[in-house]
Amino acid sequence: MQSSYKILTLSGISIEIHWSFLAFMFFLLLFSPVLMILLLLVFSFVTLHELCHSIIAIRNKIKVKKIILLPIGGMAVMNITRIKPSKEIKMAIAGPLFNFLMAGLLFILIKSIGLDFSKAFDIITSMKLSLELVLFYSYYANLLLGGFNLLLPAFPLDGGRILRAIIAYKTSYLKATLIARNISLGISITLLILSLLSQNYWISIISIFIMFGAISEYENLKLQLSLKRAKVKQLIRKDFLKVRPKEKILDNIGKLLEKGTLTVIVTSKPVKIADVRKIEKLTPDLTFDMIGVTAPRITPNSSLMTAFVKMQEKEVAMLPVFSGKRIIGVITLPDIERYRIIKSLLK
Repeated sequence: MQSSYKILTLSGISIEIHWSFLAFMFFLLLFSPVLMILLLLVFSFVTLHELCHSIIAIRNKIKVKKIILLPIGGMAVMNITRIKPSKEIKMAIAGPLFNFLMAGLLFILIKSIGLDFSKAFDIITSMKLSLELVLFYSYYANLLLGGFNLLLPAFPLDGGRILRAIIAYKTSYLKATLIARNISLGISITLLILSLLSQNYWISIISIFIMFGAISEYENLKLQLSLKRAKVKQLIRKDFLKVRPKEKILDNIGKLLEKGTLTVIVTSKPVKIADVRKIEKLTPDLTFDMIGVTAPRITPNSSLMTAFVKMQEKEVAMLPVFSGKRIIGVITLPDIERYRIIKSLLK
């Protein structure tokens, strides 16, 4: 089963919904359709919050792969091994600033149509779908999203990224991430204890999310740095399958099974990669060039990080390695994953 599903593209950025988000919304539909509608509204603000981060990242020449919506918030997926502190601060504050701006606009709208803020609590707790409920809920949701993200200095929240950026002015990016991770773990443990004492289990979920987010932020950065230092030539495979563009996939099933691969190099101009796993329906006339995507240029001296990112972008499990115009081998995703696992075990 896929972990997330693409729903649309905004400003060239793929917006995806995680399966757990869909399950959560289905549960809410059964429990309270009105609450589900309100939370979908909140997640539209979450999406725009993450989109603001992403737009600033793109302006600073940082690749943004996608935004994933989870039951506890949104996450912009980027590949960053080093960023100037000033740029990270700009990226981090962009999301909360959007929420505060939206809250300000909603405040003006609420006042202009004569709604009474003293009745906001009663309107929200009534959970009766109305314009007043939507406006007040949106106003307070944006205040909470902006304030919580900005003021809590813990990964993966924006406050944690600002904290890392400030620390990174005085030390390396990796060490700054380690320090920010430790602070985040302290905050998450404190929140978990307080939430259990007060029986606020939603805060418990958030504290666990912060805990795992902080750990994964540091571990992923270490692994990315190790991939950036390593070269493709360390993992080149000479054993791979090449096919002609007009060869029929059905006629080559035996070769694919013999080689134990579902990804092949198509000897077209330009060279393509064809991944059989992407086929929705295998028909007799389906040829390799019909499912192929143009192969990015990878050389023996390219970093493993570069190869890994390009595989993610093309959504393939193998890339050809070029020496001039000649293909001298391939680099595969399973080999990179094994390399990452071995490096993590040797830490």
